[in-house]
Amino acid sequence: MKQKVDTINLLKTEIDAVGVAVEETKAKAGGLGGTGANTVKSLGAATDGSFDVMDPEEYANLVALKKSKAAYRAAYEELQMLKGSLNSLTLSAQTSKQSLLQEFTEWYDKGGGLDLFVTQQAEGDDLDYGETFDQLELQRALNRDPESGAFFAAKKSQLGSTKQKVPVQRTVQHMRALGSTYRKAF
Repeated sequence: MKQKVDTINLLKTEIDAVGVAVEETKAKAGGLGGTGANTVKSLGAATDGSFDVMDPEEYANLVALKKSKAAYRAAYEELQMLKGSLNSLTLSAQTSKQSLLQEFTEWYDKGGGLDLFVTQQAEGDDLDYGETFDQLELQRALNRDPESGAFFAAKKSQLGSTKQKVPVQRTVQHMRALGSTYRKAF
């Protein structure tokens, strides 16, 4: 569309320039004492039976002006058609965005796909009773609050990590401290 607007502006500039050239040739022809044919319509038989003759330069300018105006009209009509189709396309895009947003909101309110992910994982492999319980517990938490899935999983993993025994790593300073308590007096 921008290209059409640029083309129309260029044609308008060309029309203005050729129009000025036509006016200059008319003024020059009128100032020389010639017939002073102002328009193409004045060509033809005059009242005394003689014919008006147009300067070849003026004729070339008028032909160029006519061609420029025709090209301008064609480009302007194309631009108007593009603008008309743009309105319908904009309206179509806007309704598509609204329907997509509404469908997404409905999908998110139903769980946002997390419950589908949980059930697909559960169906994908055979789970023992503990894993099945964990899946059901996660699904129950997601049904209560769909946004709490990440919090629930982090809380569950934190609780699980505290029950595991972590091996104690002893440092040299710790060993010296323990050794000093075990020394026997002589």
